Amino acid sequence: MKNNDEASERITRMRTRYLSDVAHISIQRAKYYTESWRETEASDLSQNVRVAQAVRRVFERMDITIDPDDRIVGSWTEFFLGVPIDVEKGLFNRVFEVELGLWSMIRSIVGQNITFLAYMLRRYGLRALIGSITESSRVGAAMPSIGTTPMQKRRVNPCAISRKDKKLLLGGILPYWRGKTIAEELQRRITDERIYAGDMEMFAAALPATTSRKDIVISLGAAIGVWQGHLILDHETPIKKGLLSMQDEVWRVKDSLTNGDREAMEFLTSVDIALEGVITYARRLAEALKRELDRETDPERRRIIVGMLEACEWAPLRPARTFREAVQSYWTVKTAVESWRCPSMSTLRDGSTSTSSLITRRTSVRGASPGMRPGSFSRNCCSR
Repeated sequence: MKNNDEASERITRMRTRYLSDVAHISIQRAKYYTESWRETEASDLSQNVRVAQAVRRVFERMDITIDPDDRIVGSWTEFFLGVPIDVEKGLFNRVFEVELGLWSMIRSIVGQNITFLAYMLRRYGLRALIGSITESSRVGAAMPSIGTTPMQKRRVNPCAISRKDKKLLLGGILPYWRGKTIAEELQRRITDERIYAGDMEMFAAALPATTSRKDIVISLGAAIGVWQGHLILDHETPIKKGLLSMQDEVWRVKDSLTNGDREAMEFLTSVDIALEGVITYARRLAEALKRELDRETDPERRRIIVGMLEACEWAPLRPARTFREAVQSYWTVKTAVESWRCPSMSTLRDGSTSTSSLITRRTSVRGASPGMRPGSFSRNCCSR
């Protein structure tokens, strides 16, 4: 990759890595979220409290890595280019179940085509089926297909996963969530409410398609998106107040409740737990920097780490006093929220093969002077 701008060697190196490095699938978010969810499955805790506890577990146990090119610390996975899995939502669970192996992809393709042929024969008869196939061939239209190249071996946007993580993901995590995800619950409710037009439900179920659940087709001209809606985060409050002050405010409101409003108390409890999770994440970032500093012997690198550590120890726990602390506060909160929400997942395609990926990394700040300029880079790869 050739850059014609005035970017520093470090920024140029990061850009090159974004474009050339192979993304790695991280199962840590899915693993720790699932652990917590299983533990509270038989409890009488509200749904929002269980979610908050599961996210806090992720922040408590996920690996924290410091890249040599970092100037602001914090990332969604343990990899430079990482793919976290929001397994409870279920948008891409089937992608991983199918597209990590050749034989699972072949079984999926064969099964989908048999289902479609059976539907067409039952609904329209053999003559209509042959006519449809002939017409499709004449106009050059092809049946949707995921292809037969596993995501680790794709020519474009491959995603690597260790053998150990693949075994745990396919053998333990994904099977647990079958029938329990948000995508599946939405599908059930759409069916129960008879939202489908005509026999669209059977047709859509029979039609060969990609393995993601990004949307649900309900008629020939309409689909319902399964994605969570966009969120505009209030970064100004944690930058100006700090997370510790925000948590104190939650405690005060909880103490003031006197009417026995259980729903309000459960909500405030979930907010308290969520804030504690982000506070834990912020403190673990600082602890990782301290360990990095203890190991480092190069004076220049130590100077860089000290600057990062000073900002990270203060913000976002407390109100930002400098531009650097404000950027660190923003980035910590952003990566924490998006570690839970995984909002930028895209469908990566190589020909007809598709999978989900949230491939992104960190913000970098050039120097620590009052005039430093922030630059953020993310790689959110979409279809070719």
